[in-house]
Amino acid sequence: MTKTTIYTCDKCGATSEKADDIIGIAIVVQQSSYQMAYGAPKSFYKHWCIPCLKKFDLIPQPSKDKPKPVPTFNDLIEELMEEIVGRQMDERS
Repeated sequence: MTKTTIYTCDKCGATSEKADDIIGIAIVVQQSSYQMAYGAPKSFYKHWCIPCLKKFDLIPQPSKDKPKPVPTFNDLIEELMEEIVGRQMDERS
């Protein structure tokens, strides 16, 4: 006998068998002079599906720009050497 857990979106009512499809969200308002040592109580959480989160721009969209490649150690050394040689050439002229 198997048990199946069905997760339901509190916003639109969509259901899923995968826990990753429904995300718990909460908005906490606190007085600025008060330090909250914990998150929102569980009763404050609502569970929304990913399409609802996207609809309200609560999931960051990936950037369309390609990330710059991280320079290797050799790249940094070559760049430094080119800069040093360039300075020496400028001093001689």
